[in-house]
Amino acid sequence: MLTLHRIIVICMLLLSLVTTTMAQEGEQETAARTMRPVVRGKHFAVASMKAEATRAAERILEKGGNAFDAIVAGQAVLGIVDAAMNGIGSDAVLLVYDARAKKVYSVNAEGTGAATGNY
Repeated sequence: MLTLHRIIVICMLLLSLVTTTMAQEGEQETAARTMRPVVRGKHFAVASMKAEATRAAERILEKGGNAFDAIVAGQAVLGIVDAAMNGIGSDAVLLVYDARAKKVYSVNAEGTGAATGNY
């Protein structure tokens, strides 16, 4: 015959297993309700501040375009869907990997700082 103490311990263990399972299911539901689409692949990655631009760049890469083609397409779409934050006069910070030379280049097209350098 089980003692009251053993019954309580078994109930607590079962309760902890149930709540852990429920918490994990809740995390999956939250991930499914994200505002941004989840794009997964094995050959490239695309990210931007708007889903429309991300999808445009992704389509370019799917059709065989290179990274610069995708950047131009994504930026063109950003200039339409979020014109206040993108377009002529905007900043650009890029990291480019040249596979042939096996080098990483940084392109910084931000505005100039103050002449004194004191910020």
